[in-house]
Amino acid sequence: MIEKKLSDGELAVLRCIVEFDELHHYQPSIEEIAEALGVSGSAVFDRLRGAEIKGAVKKMAARSYVIPDEVRAEITQKKTETPTP
Repeated sequence: MIEKKLSDGELAVLRCIVEFDELHHYQPSIEEIAEALGVSGSAVFDRLRGAEIKGAVKKMAARSYVIPDEVRAEITQKKTETPTP
């Protein structure tokens, strides 16, 4: 479980990483995340850093982030709980 609540931006970045990884079997670059979300690379970096501080993600290597299974489950669950218009 995530100790502190993620912002909408942090959640969007993590969701983007999870979905991209499931589709391509590798993680997206900062630039790919920025393009997918329509934000700047620095905004993605700031959101990843915020999520890291809150314990939702851990930076491992240049392009690698570890999103714990329980966080992935919460992200997936929140996505399906979002009402559709």
